[in-house]
Amino acid sequence: MGNALFNLGFRNMIRGNSIVAVINPESLPIKRLIANAKENGRLHDFTQGRRARAVVIDTSGTVILSSFQPQTIGHSPGTKQPPSLGGNQKGSEGKKVLMQGE
Repeated sequence: MGNALFNLGFRNMIRGNSIVAVINPESLPIKRLIANAKENGRLHDFTQGRRARAVVIDTSGTVILSSFQPQTIGHSPGTKQPPSLGGNQKGSEGKKVLMQGE
């Protein structure tokens, strides 16, 4: 993900090369990961009291809660959107390009 800064909400940023994963917090294994990180002092809550919509895991094992959607975090200036997050996109000639699995 490079050295670009990714906005996690409320003026909180993280360097792209330290991000391991940006995931949805709804599944039970991720909820357990959050609880475990809280017990071990490795949880940073950047939601400012709002609902956590994304969980960011960095290279040091720190778990960060964000109120932004995972797709929003992936859209950072200077970074290219991964195909797994994108929908239909237009190619250089203006033609509709379909991603795999669509």
